[in-house]
Amino acid sequence: AEAAVSAEEMLTGKQKMERKMSEVKEELEREKSIRSSLEESHNTLLGRVREMENMVESERKEVKSLTTDCTNLRNDALRVREELRQEQNRADMAETGFVQTMEELERLKKSHSSAESDRQLLVTELSRLRTQYEDLIKQLEQTQVIVDQQK
Repeated sequence: AEAAVSAEEMLTGKQKMERKMSEVKEELEREKSIRSSLEESHNTLLGRVREMENMVESERKEVKSLTTDCTNLRNDALRVREELRQEQNRADMAETGFVQTMEELERLKKSHSSAESDRQLLVTELSRLRTQYEDLIKQLEQTQVIVDQQK
């Protein structure tokens, strides 16, 4: 009778262990799925960060080009002023060119200011994404600790 009770307890214990193993396996599958999702999200975020870095680099090149254009336009304006002193005949045409150059300079300054503002937004977004990434890593580590503890 004791052996039968003992066998019954062992069978019950075995069933409990099998259920527990099944639960742990299900939890492990969920964790794998979450990890896969996090990794995919991480890769997506990295892709976005790379895109943003490329856009920032492109904007930097554009700003450099605009700065060069500005310098060139300023030099052109000085040359035009000298020509204005030398030839009154061409004064009207040179004045029109100078006004257009100054308008272009202001437009370029506004464009430069807008690009700088965009760059600041991108830097802020990059910082936010880095913080999210760090939070995701912490969550992943906590999940791993939980899985390890359940094992």
